[in-house]
Amino acid sequence: MDQNEILRVSVENVRQLISNGLLLLKDVDAQLAQAGFVPVNGSKIGSESSDDIRQTAGQPVTFLPQYMCRYYSRPADVTGKLLAVNVQLYHYAYDRVVPSIIAAGCNRKNANTPLEYGWLQSCVFDSDQPFYDDGTVFAYEDEVAEARYWALPLSSFQRSEDVQREAVAKLLEWYEQ
Repeated sequence: MDQNEILRVSVENVRQLISNGLLLLKDVDAQLAQAGFVPVNGSKIGSESSDDIRQTAGQPVTFLPQYMCRYYSRPADVTGKLLAVNVQLYHYAYDRVVPSIIAAGCNRKNANTPLEYGWLQSCVFDSDQPFYDDGTVFAYEDEVAEARYWALPLSSFQRSEDVQREAVAKLLEWYEQ
């Protein structure tokens, strides 16, 4: 393969990675809708990207977003509980992070306080806990909310049934506790 073909294939791989992440989030949307949940911000996907020409690969916000995040709630819920699914494409400070799904049950301390899209990524990567994408469940708490989260490689989600088993069913179980 010549260099032009390598570049073309690299761009196509990134496009497919993002497309697969979006398909997974659509699966989560549909499956959680069956349980009465709706995306908190409608059709919007949370992400951070930059259009600043001075950006570098070593900073938190670059042209290619690090993650795609969705929060979900039941419309009549006044408890402050949210479900979150984050497609983590990479992390600027961790060379070895593979594209992963991070799922979390979040309990806001003030039910009226919205969670920023970057909150889940921050609690996973900016805490004192190591990042494992092997399904290990972690707990995190700060002044805004507490969360129980786990991560699995994006490649482990091949079918809708995988999304149901490894993310949605576990999120619903947490919510009902």
